[in-house]
Amino acid sequence: MDIKTFNADYAVCSQISVTQMQDIAARGLTTIICNRPDTENAAGQQSADLRAKAAELGLQFHYNPVIVGQLSEDNITLQASVLAETQGKTLAFCRTGMRSAIVWGLSRAGLDSADDILATAARAGFGLDNLRPYLEQSAVA
Repeated sequence: MDIKTFNADYAVCSQISVTQMQDIAARGLTTIICNRPDTENAAGQQSADLRAKAAELGLQFHYNPVIVGQLSEDNITLQASVLAETQGKTLAFCRTGMRSAIVWGLSRAGLDSADDILATAARAGFGLDNLRPYLEQSAVA
């Protein structure tokens, strides 16, 4: 599992499995956000399976499916809400981690500068420069 850290409270990775959940908990992550729709998972694993294992391990679990090419304001709002309310470290995942990076960046619009958001994502290995116009439109004064 290749976890890419954005800051002390947020990291992303590609699809996780139930068998990796113990390792996630052992790494000190306390919240999981699933940004991958159940309909995409070729292995047949559903978010309900992950939610059940998360509950067993005392982890919070949130389902915020981001459909490729259909990112919505609701996705951004939910991601921002979970991150604002979460105590501890959050791991978000999708197929490759990119949608989790994008929805994080957009959820930070208006809270951090576009340069800071893009630099943080780049340090984690995600180029989000195409988000700059949106981020600058919502820029911190």
